[in-house]
Amino acid sequence: MFFLFPYISIRLVLRRRNRITSPQVTQGDHIMSWRLNICRLALPALAGMMVLGITGEVAWSGTSLTYKREGGLATTVLDNSLDDLDPDPFEIEVDFSITNPGIWLAEGTIIAKGNGEVPITTVVTDTLIQKLDAPILNDAIIVEHFFTSTLTATPFTAHLSGKYDKLLPGLNIGLADLLYIPSVNDELIGIIDPPAAVNVPPTVPFMGNSGPLYPATEPLSHKLEIRFYLDELGDAIRLDNSASISHVPEPTSGLLLLLGAACCIAAHRWRQR
Repeated sequence: MFFLFPYISIRLVLRRRNRITSPQVTQGDHIMSWRLNICRLALPALAGMMVLGITGEVAWSGTSLTYKREGGLATTVLDNSLDDLDPDPFEIEVDFSITNPGIWLAEGTIIAKGNGEVPITTVVTDTLIQKLDAPILNDAIIVEHFFTSTLTATPFTAHLSGKYDKLLPGLNIGLADLLYIPSVNDELIGIIDPPAAVNVPPTVPFMGNSGPLYPATEPLSHKLEIRFYLDELGDAIRLDNSASISHVPEPTSGLLLLLGAACCIAAHRWRQR
């Protein structure tokens, strides 16, 4: 996925420069963001090797998932481990909390299902990403679901739905933006890029779909990269529905994808009763 990074970094920075109207963000802040992104463009391969070396991420022979913030240490959950809330084999459910201390906090639920038979689905749901302090200049949550499979020539699709929000009553959203990059075996399904919310009253819904992708090799992993920007205190993103990847039997349809994700979410909420 490193080949996408120059496009994503430049695109996000340009969009921020064109749209940000908040007086809290100065020209100096944007100059610094340009410098930071130039550094990131120069060293993507090194950064990737450092992440792999620090976290020791290895695909589990059965079902497992990892989650982290970009550049942070990964948390790994194995099927039927103590952190797995779903007792069924080849199905993982975990409540997560990811933070960049003092800057932002994300809390929600990840559901991963499937191991060699359909549906193979990964869902991030009931999630709140909120700004705590300084502007977030293009950060990300990364979720990976590892499984074994003999499926070939089968399509995968991605879905995103949620809303931009403001957690401080009576105030407009300063600037909230989201970019969803789903992939299977590091093959991009398709970037989902909903419009940003800029100086508008809450809430602002968003939704998108991408795919289908037919992986070149048998599918062994899903990767959900959720990139975001939050400008002012109280700006937030809610994934009340989901960011998801699903295997969809032919014929591929958005309705089947939504149905699969909805079943995962409904089961999670039923267990919470």
